Amino acid sequence: MYKILIIDDSALAVKVLADILKDTYEVISAESGREGIELARKQLPSLILLDIEMPEMNGFEVLHVLKESKETEQIPVIFLTGLIDSVYEEKGFLYGAVDYIAKPYNSNVVKVRVKTHINLSEYRKQIEKQLDIDTLTNVYNRRGLEKYVRGIAAQAVEEQFIFNCIIFDIDYFKKINDTYGHLEGDHVLQRVAAVLKGCIPPETGYVARYGGEEFAVILPKLTPEEIRSIMTTVYKKIREAAIPNEHSGISEYLTVSAGGAGRILQNPQEATEVVKLADEMLYKSKESGRDRFTWAYSES
Repeated sequence: MYKILIIDDSALAVKVLADILKDTYEVISAESGREGIELARKQLPSLILLDIEMPEMNGFEVLHVLKESKETEQIPVIFLTGLIDSVYEEKGFLYGAVDYIAKPYNSNVVKVRVKTHINLSEYRKQIEKQLDIDTLTNVYNRRGLEKYVRGIAAQAVEEQFIFNCIIFDIDYFKKINDTYGHLEGDHVLQRVAAVLKGCIPPETGYVARYGGEEFAVILPKLTPEEIRSIMTTVYKKIREAAIPNEHSGISEYLTVSAGGAGRILQNPQEATEVVKLADEMLYKSKESGRDRFTWAYSES
């Protein structure tokens, strides 16, 4: 059930709207702008109905704060007002509102406009998600990875859990293309992606194609021991897949090199340093003969 947040200092107005929407949506409410902002950040509603005329913080000020926050900037906001004129409308749309609902409320108008903007928001989310997927391997792409890292890094700082990154590289991938052809090379990328997805479920980590024949995996909260256990499974599954690469010089079957790093972050920007360190560990794995995993972990 979609969640609607009503921000209005009038308890009566909140009740009227809640009665209109409660059979279709989960309705939560706040009686002030500041309370509404905090509730929006914690609850992440599907839509916000925001009164313009409120004490302390008016609707325009609240909307400005919501749009400045990464957590809430994409939540659609419909203004509630008894005064709709061209100046108000222009200002509201410039601030980022998606629509207006005039007082007194017509229940059918409220239902239609809420449904319309929730549907539009869900459609936009689907499009955004598709833009984050690598179409060949059906894992996330570099764009999706960077968005995820920004979000999970901020959470890691707030909750003080370990941020882990592992970068995989298919050993001598060019020889696969040269020996078996580029179509087979594409198939190999798909099979390796499937192995990683099978070993690292979504609730545990995030798998992305980092570029070319490289994949990146983010594994938040896991200890070094848990990381090594997962990596043992990954290497076991790669061997069991027995993907031919007869000219690699390492094995007649495909192998992968990997490098990883983990750290408890003090600020979100340190996530970039962890990714860079993971890349350096990957280089060490290659320098040491490939077909291996090199790991670095530090408390800070």
